[in-house]
Amino acid sequence: MTNKIPTERCRPAKPVKTPSSRDAARQVEEQKLSWRFRVMDMDGPFGWNSPIDGADPLLYVPPKLKEFETMTWQEIVGSRHHKIPVDLLSSDAKRRLSDLKLDDIDEVFSLALMGRQRVVGIRDQNVFRVLWWDPDHQVCPSHKKYT
Repeated sequence: MTNKIPTERCRPAKPVKTPSSRDAARQVEEQKLSWRFRVMDMDGPFGWNSPIDGADPLLYVPPKLKEFETMTWQEIVGSRHHKIPVDLLSSDAKRRLSDLKLDDIDEVFSLALMGRQRVVGIRDQNVFRVLWWDPDHQVCPSHKKYT
């Protein structure tokens, strides 16, 4: 009696592992932030045309944003950098989303730069779609000190 070794075609196929939604979410949180600028609002109350003490925000803000590129979303998300449900936005911000045909989103994401200064965008997985410059924290006003 000889022991036969099954051939490849007779062996059962190994199950293909698919990541669970929890694993997929963890993988996104471990990715570094990347940027998109297609929805960047140049006009309106939070447009990038609003000067900072007479200076162009497009000259001032990018060096600060570069620091975020070295960080994962897991490192970014916290009390100062957070999502904001659309229903908590100021009426000006809601109106501007409607004007921009972006009123189908549920939330925006706020990145704190310094003091009250914020960059507001739309988070899509690991991508931050830059939307608004909010130097006075008016997209979602807070009454907390230093915010």
